[in-house]
Amino acid sequence: MTVQGKQSMNNNWTVCRKSALSSDQPPSSPFRPPTSAWSQSAYDDALALYDHLSQCTDSYVAPLIKDALRVLDHSYRLYGAESVVGSYNGGKDAVVIVHLMRAAHANFIRQQQQQQQ
Repeated sequence: MTVQGKQSMNNNWTVCRKSALSSDQPPSSPFRPPTSAWSQSAYDDALALYDHLSQCTDSYVAPLIKDALRVLDHSYRLYGAESVVGSYNGGKDAVVIVHLMRAAHANFIRQQQQQQQ
């Protein structure tokens, strides 16, 4: 995907479902390369979510949200987007993690683009 004319690093974000795997793949390889990148609107939405979460002022959840984003930001910085993995099981907690990861992933892309400028 190209975001505003620049090559982004988000083409590794994909959802792998067991039913989406082709029958010619070996059973030991449950993942396949992504077939499409984020759309511009999905990227913008994830960035807006990151900014909104970062500016949370609720005294009960703000420290928890900021700590979660800090850990994810450090993970992306230390290990790169290709090595940060989340597991989704369909539960409420997993949905929260997916959204936090989506926001942190978009922020990582934004930071990489800013460093390239």
